[in-house]
Amino acid sequence: MASTVASDADVQILIMVDEKSLSPGTNDGIYVMDNTSGSQSVTTLTAGLAWQTVAGQGDIIAWNIVPLNPQSFKEFKITNISNSKAWGFGGTPTNAIDEENAMVGRADESGKYTYSISISVSDGDSTLDDLDTFTIPASIDIR
Repeated sequence: MASTVASDADVQILIMVDEKSLSPGTNDGIYVMDNTSGSQSVTTLTAGLAWQTVAGQGDIIAWNIVPLNPQSFKEFKITNISNSKAWGFGGTPTNAIDEENAMVGRADESGKYTYSISISVSDGDSTLDDLDTFTIPASIDIR
């Protein structure tokens, strides 16, 4: 079982959301970056393109989400990291115990895999009427 502490992760994936550019049904206003060398530094998601990262076999990976505007009153959450052979028998990534908006998993199987990251954006008042969900297509190359 992978560590559930995001701050211990070898690979840090940061999802930044620009609430003013969000559009339901698209990934406009969603930016993704990570700390791995050789991957793109910041990716603006466009239709049909998956975000990609590289990890070593056995690396712990943390996904975190933050607003682009630090004064935002909206609530941003990663709700799911999809099942993928990349996570092996260790299971899909789970909520981190040290960061409220983070999930943690382990790169278990060598190879190139696809998965998705589901996020939600709400007004922060817990009414479902104000909830928008987005799915980020992603891929990982585990070496």
